Amino acid sequence: MHASQYIASRLMLIGAMTLLAMSPPMASTAEEQPISVERLLQELAEASESAVRWRAAEQLAKIDAPVDRTVPALIQALEWDVHPAVRGRAAQALGILRPLREEVAPALTGALDLEDQLRVRWRIVEALEAIGPVSDDVVAKLIDVMANDRFPGVRARAAEALGKIGPATDYVVPALIEALMTDTHPGVQVRAAEALSAIGPITATVVPALIEAFSAHDHAGVRWQIALAIEKSAMHLRHAKAVEAVDALKNAVILLEADEHPDIRMNAA
Repeated sequence: MHASQYIASRLMLIGAMTLLAMSPPMASTAEEQPISVERLLQELAEASESAVRWRAAEQLAKIDAPVDRTVPALIQALEWDVHPAVRGRAAQALGILRPLREEVAPALTGALDLEDQLRVRWRIVEALEAIGPVSDDVVAKLIDVMANDRFPGVRARAAEALGKIGPATDYVVPALIEALMTDTHPGVQVRAAEALSAIGPITATVVPALIEAFSAHDHAGVRWQIALAIEKSAMHLRHAKAVEAVDALKNAVILLEADEHPDIRMNAA
């Protein structure tokens, strides 16, 4: 290429770049466009592709839209959509839209009576945790799921939710203890132990129950988690100066110090 041709081509390139810089911005992409609530509601209800309905449910939880319109649409999707992924996303969205949680909670607990897909049930329990203990019915449903759900992962998720939102009432703590002692899946036992140490205020019955469970279990992972739960419960009780739990804590230390696992013995120190 001759020098004159090179210079000409460079000038043309510079000119094109200048024009591009001066030109008005192109029309914004779909992500940049204001999202139409009407369009999302229509897509959620009518789109033939499940991916479009899934995205609509996701977006309805993110945009500033009237909850008195979005919540009924999401409840309908949770109850009636044919695709599990859409139902699960609708449940997750309902957990985010908290202003109408008194209306959302019955829809979520009712959906648990009908839903048979593991991932959707997991999402519903997650949403119940997110909206909090709106009523005794929510806590009762979580206890029922923890005790009876056929999916271990869902039972474990319910135990975790109870540890975060469930009050240390006369029925929550015994239910968690029951799950710790009788559930056949280690994951559920671990989450129940965690919940017992997290639920507040720690009652004097928690530490003896953890000690009993520690002695009964031979699964290393479960024993390790119970040991951590005992340690955490002990710190709560010391902070609360719970005199009635002193003997239980002494027994816990003796039990942990005698364990064959060095990490568990370390927790007793």
